[in-house]
Order: sequence, then structure tokens, then C-alpha cells
Amino acid sequence: MLVVPVAASVLWLSVVAAGVVVFTPPFGLVRHPKASLVVCVLAAGVALTVTAIQVTVPVTRLHPFAWDWVATDYFLAMIHRFNGGPYPFFWTPPWVYEIGGLTPLLPISGALATMAAYPARRVSRGLYVVPMSIGSTVLVLYAVAAVHAALETRFGVAL
Repeated sequence: MLVVPVAASVLWLSVVAAGVVVFTPPFGLVRHPKASLVVCVLAAGVALTVTAIQVTVPVTRLHPFAWDWVATDYFLAMIHRFNGGPYPFFWTPPWVYEIGGLTPLLPISGALATMAAYPARRVSRGLYVVPMSIGSTVLVLYAVAAVHAALETRFGVAL
């Protein structure tokens, strides 16, 4: 399966789901600014935690110059986890599949932190800016890594 459709659909569905959770009038967070602030901070915390895990594990297990193939393997692991099959690449360590399975949490938590900051701005005096910045930065990093993974695998995965 190609990287572009899966990464784009995960990003699009994350933004739509976060928009429904935050902006739907009957039950959304737009009417509850204090709860929105809590959700905003928690989602930013999840985004930072997953990012920290995905950045520090390769540094502790490999050399720091392995980022080009580790980012691609994270997206390939995410795609294979969505397909329900085992990770078929024998040249990568098994931890790549486990850590790569956390990749869908990045756009979900980033979109939720960014969108929940909108109603949270009514009750916090500038506190919403930090989680909103974290969420939007994580969304941009996810998109950049997805483009990199798509470019690395555009002619297929080398065996």
C-alpha cells in the first residue's frame, strides 16, 4: 500500500474527528471552555510524549544519522498495522514496528490540541498558546515526515 493515501487519510480523519469533538454544538467542547483547556493540554501532552518516544528510541538504539530510514519505517509500520498484517521487513529491528504503531496518535493529538485551543482562549490568559503551538508543530512534522516517507518509497521498498 502506498504511503501517501494512508498518511493523508489519517491526517484528514484526525482533523475531521477533532473538529467534530470540538465544534459540534450539542455536545462539543466549544460550549465548555474549561474542559476544552484540559483537553487541549492533555492532547498536547500526548503529542509531546509520542514525539519524544519516536525521537529518543532510535538515538538510544542506533546512531543518530539513521533518521531517514527510521521515519520511513515508522510510516510503513503504521500502514501495515492498519492492514492487520505483521511487519514484513526483516532488515529492521522489531521495535520499529511497535514504535511505528504510535504514529497515528500524532495527527490525532495534534489536531485536537490545536482545535481545542480555540474555545480554551476564553478562560485562559495566554495558556492556550503553548498547547496550540505544540499541536500545530506536531501536525507540520507529521506532514513533513509523511512527504519524506512517500518520496523514499515512491519506486517501491528496496529489499
